[in-house]
Amino acid sequence: MRHVAFTILAVLGLALFQVSCTSLAEADTGRAGLYVFDQTSRGILAWDDVATLYDDAAAGSASRTITGATPSDFELGWGGMAFDSHGRNLYLVSTSGTLVKIGRIDDQSGAVDDADLTTVTLDDSGTDAEDGTLGQASVDSTGSHLYITECLSGGKSQIWVIATSCLSTDGGTLTKSSSGVAVIGNTTVSGGTNDKQGFGVACGADSAVYGYFGSGGTVTLGSEDYTASARLRRGIQTGFTPDANVILGKSDSSATLLGNYGCLAYDTGNDRVYLARQANASPLLAFEPGDFNPGGEVPPETTFDGPADLRVIAHGGAKDWLVGAGSGDNKSTLWIWKAPSVGDTHRSLPLSSSVVIRGLALDGSD
Repeated sequence: MRHVAFTILAVLGLALFQVSCTSLAEADTGRAGLYVFDQTSRGILAWDDVATLYDDAAAGSASRTITGATPSDFELGWGGMAFDSHGRNLYLVSTSGTLVKIGRIDDQSGAVDDADLTTVTLDDSGTDAEDGTLGQASVDSTGSHLYITECLSGGKSQIWVIATSCLSTDGGTLTKSSSGVAVIGNTTVSGGTNDKQGFGVACGADSAVYGYFGSGGTVTLGSEDYTASARLRRGIQTGFTPDANVILGKSDSSATLLGNYGCLAYDTGNDRVYLARQANASPLLAFEPGDFNPGGEVPPETTFDGPADLRVIAHGGAKDWLVGAGSGDNKSTLWIWKAPSVGDTHRSLPLSSSVVIRGLALDGSD
């Protein structure tokens, strides 16, 4: 009998070991470069490997400091920095519509040479959110399109979709009518979703695009009406379907936990989208593509601890690292979640007290 019992325990132990190994294998925490935009200096702090920061539990001096890329009046939109792993470019978007592309970002240190800089202006005249504030930016996995949120205070919103091939001529201006430019997620125009306060955008797998909106009209899924303000949408490059592929509550967000601002990040290695909300408990949420069909009042797959003022986040893509920063007391603190697909193992690392983090990006392509 003891032999049988031992055999059963051994089999169970092996099974648990295999499950554990499978989970850990999905969490690739290999090398990922980190870029931090400091609004105080308008410079970019770059560390060669976020894993070193996490293991050392201290940020230390940046591996590189990149300067001179932006005008003197440049104010980065919240989350308005995106890394292009395909073209090795870094994109910066100001609140007022100045768009900067820094080429050869891996090799940059010190002042950026003019040959590696392209600056264009987004002219939002005639758009649904004209004179709005631009915010989060995201690049798709092929590096072919850049997505940028724009919204009026408490009101109309939209997402710019810009072919990166349009960003090759310095000093140009892009409008909604420019070739290679589209505007989706509109508030009221024909084909729009009647959503407002669009603060979050992230590019997912299979050409999916995720958008977060803090308010909007009623959404009908099947025969049920959903009226909660905050909603997280899954769409494609051409836009979002008004009454499909959306997570929101029937009357409030007590189940979905969606909340203020909703900066997004996407894990391409494990196919999940993260959402940052400003809340005293569980400010970081994770959802999976299957949650959007049929959608509706779906709770997050996982919740995470973090700063109550969490405002910007970024994921390493193929490398399972997530970083974040707050907008208040935590504006100079870097938060790092290691392998968030497996569990909540995070650390907070204070940077220089003069640093104000407005944008984050991870290069998980190595």
